[in-house]
Amino acid sequence: MTKSPKKTKRSSNVGQLPTTAAPIAVSGAYIHLARQGKLDDFSRLQTTFWELRAELQNIEQKLTKCNDPVWLANFAASARRVRKKFEAALASHVAQLEQRRSAIAVKLENSRRGIEKLEKSLPIGMGTSTTLATPAPSAMFSTAPRFSGSGPNASVPVQLRDQTIQKYRMLPDRQICLKLDAELIQSGGPPVGLPVSWQEDFAAISFTSAYDDPRLRNRVQKLIWKAKQVF
Repeated sequence: MTKSPKKTKRSSNVGQLPTTAAPIAVSGAYIHLARQGKLDDFSRLQTTFWELRAELQNIEQKLTKCNDPVWLANFAASARRVRKKFEAALASHVAQLEQRRSAIAVKLENSRRGIEKLEKSLPIGMGTSTTLATPAPSAMFSTAPRFSGSGPNASVPVQLRDQTIQKYRMLPDRQICLKLDAELIQSGGPPVGLPVSWQEDFAAISFTSAYDDPRLRNRVQKLIWKAKQVF
């Protein structure tokens, strides 16, 4: 009498992601949110937050230009062409920008609170503000590079920056800067990968502000060009 082969017990976990996968990394957090049915809401809030942050930075750059001699001279010429008084036109322009900034700041805070509320549902030690390459769950990226160049030996922030540039390589340089500011945003600091020297020597607060600064534009263009050659 021949023995029938033993039936192997099928695992009930087939097709499921392991519960221990990247517990403190961004993937683990997103998996947890997806299992709770909260990932769509989180992604929507996060995208809105990035877009509002980029728009707020753009408005702040425009307000900064209101004290730039070259910009003021061009604005005065524009006011003359449409027969408007310079002082009144400037005051109106600034007031509109301030009004937009206040409205966006309120929306930004609402988005931040929504994100914070969803993040509180995550297990302790699991964060969504880091990547698989950063072991500390609440650490902010340092913008100081460990290596001067791009490529596989570059620091994590530089690699993230270069990968983002690659993703949008077909866009004009200024549009790439806007994407960098939106996607590499970090709470309480400049975008990930923004060179420290640009911040310290030229008061750059974002890639877009650096691109709009005539003193830095060539450096921004060179940085983008080099990143496109890496991969």
